[in-house]
Amino acid sequence: MLQGIFSRKRKSCRQVLEIEALENKNGNKKRLSSIKEYKGKLFSEVSQFLTRLINDIKKGIKNNQNKNKELESFLQFNLSDYKRYLCEVTLDPLVKEEYIKETEECYKRYFTMLTEHNVCEVSPAAITGHYHYSIFLFEVKNTKNEAIKYLKDQRLSYITQ
Repeated sequence: MLQGIFSRKRKSCRQVLEIEALENKNGNKKRLSSIKEYKGKLFSEVSQFLTRLINDIKKGIKNNQNKNKELESFLQFNLSDYKRYLCEVTLDPLVKEEYIKETEECYKRYFTMLTEHNVCEVSPAAITGHYHYSIFLFEVKNTKNEAIKYLKDQRLSYITQ
């Protein structure tokens, strides 16, 4: 249920960004100003929603530590993704930079967990994790070449295993 709510909010954020880009091209300053104001409110609302969700996931990870390895790694994967989404809706560049570092650490922890839990590198969990990490590199860090290289390297890794 929460995923559905969040998906709709995320879609709204992307639509606002598209409208903002169009209005920016058109040069209508009055309309652009109201769009930016709305974007600020919407992104703030989504950011608060994500922060609550992230805190709940952190509690779940803490409560399941060393009890259920599959659930713990699943929660870590979700934590990584929701941190990535938080990066997308954060407008303050300094805060965004901090979130990017935290997200990077979350993904690294997820991949470490997969190794520690002896998850096959070509399992759906691992492949999905690498794919989502490449999206983080591409969309959030804006390192398109690095994202593409990362996916190619992962694909070669899967083939050779």
